[in-house]
Amino acid sequence: MKKTARVIVTLKCNRNCLGYCNTNLPEYREVHTDEELLDYEEIVITGGEPMLIPGKVLEFINRMWDKGYRGKMYLHTSYWNSKGISKEILKELDGFTFTIHAECTDEDIIALKNLSNSGVLQNKGYSSRLVIDKRVYERYDLSNINFSRWSVIRKLEWKEKCDPADNEELIIYEL
Repeated sequence: MKKTARVIVTLKCNRNCLGYCNTNLPEYREVHTDEELLDYEEIVITGGEPMLIPGKVLEFINRMWDKGYRGKMYLHTSYWNSKGISKEILKELDGFTFTIHAECTDEDIIALKNLSNSGVLQNKGYSSRLVIDKRVYERYDLSNINFSRWSVIRKLEWKEKCDPADNEELIIYEL
């Protein structure tokens, strides 16, 4: 068994990225119960866009903790709503990765500013990774954003093929 389960919880996405990698998924396994994920050391919740279904994502996270999951749980998202459930979800995780895609909007940049100033990024031991498509730098001046609270910041090179890392198993578990 691989160390990490990269779990696609929805294939729905609010973006129209060219070369959207979930249209041609590499080899994956479908699961139908939470219990099938309990033995992984790490669970990475991803999509499509998991934050389009925040209530279901929060329920899933809480179910996993309630069922005795003892590994680490992370979220990969490119959608942030600074009110309500988004903050509740982040509090339940060991970390998250926030991506700014080339097709981002002014609202996405405002969300990045808000998130960068959010107290949730200051939790000790919390992994907060920011990935910005290199094409975003051509469209936006990001110099007024406080990047100091992010654990890792990197520029994204868009890939047509999104194979999981060697230690990851791609899983579809639609919530």
